[in-house]
Amino acid sequence: RLVGSEMCIRDRARREQLAEHFRALGADVLPSATNFIGIRLPSAELAAEVHKQLLDEGVLVTRLTHPELANVIRITAVQAALEPGRLAALEQAIKA
Repeated sequence: RLVGSEMCIRDRARREQLAEHFRALGADVLPSATNFIGIRLPSAELAAEVHKQLLDEGVLVTRLTHPELANVIRITAVQAALEPGRLAALEQAIKA
């Protein structure tokens, strides 16, 4: 069983791994000191489309609703987010 500091280290490592993966694809990854990352997409419309597709696939991600942040997808840095292909819809949107 992990204690507080071990969980923080693990969460930070996953967050950095996830952020680096998306940066390598050319994504605009927002700075984070939490257990999630934010990825800024070119438009709110694209973010809405990717968000819906991921939800339809059973991937729980958040799309921020504030008008100035509606183009941001938030991903919690859990182990499942690191599985290859799990966030394919987002990866494809970034590459497009």
